[in-house]
Amino acid sequence: GYQWDGLDRFSWIKQRISLFDRFFVFDPSDINFPKVLPSTNFFIESSTTKNIVQDIPVYYLGIYTRKRVPQLINLANQLNKINVSYNIKLISNKESVVKKYHNEVIDVQSDYVSYEENLELINRSRIIVDLLHDVHKGLSFRVFEAIGKGKKLILNNPEILKYEFYDPTNFFLVKDENYDGLEEFINTPYKPLPEHIKEKYSFDNWIRYVLNIQPYLKIELPK
Repeated sequence: GYQWDGLDRFSWIKQRISLFDRFFVFDPSDINFPKVLPSTNFFIESSTTKNIVQDIPVYYLGIYTRKRVPQLINLANQLNKINVSYNIKLISNKESVVKKYHNEVIDVQSDYVSYEENLELINRSRIIVDLLHDVHKGLSFRVFEAIGKGKKLILNNPEILKYEFYDPTNFFLVKDENYDGLEEFINTPYKPLPEHIKEKYSFDNWIRYVLNIQPYLKIELPK
């Protein structure tokens, strides 16, 4: 079993942990719960993207929540100040929400973006954006997508500082909506990670680790 939403978000899962031979959590705050094991999320290996033109400097796609709107508007305004273009989309199925923000610097739309289209937009991007979900502290899939695809990441989850792959060249941590240093971050090239780090957080290693099939690199969570 693997609980990638955090134990407290869907707390009924706690009653079912004993049904599994091995049960994994990705949120460091859950690791002290009895009979659970640590794991992060992962990235799925994809075909090469070497010939894809990276014509989107900054990209974000997410489901609309009220809290995300001011965060993304702030980011968009910061990018406009330094003349960096972006593609920031929020998806909502409520027409009133779409109308409310139709004149904003971000795109709030009702048309869903397909999985294939999202992958294409990620591949075309230099930098992707990740916003922390309040219900857990674990690193989202987007962090590992960035690792797998060699993308820089703007995020607001301070837990990133505790992981072995953190490097300020590749990860821009937003603290209290402060974007000091963003322009320098954007203008600095991506710093490739060691291959053993990429291998460790790939799905290939992840599935061997959770199923206890040797050989694998053990995945741990920071304390």
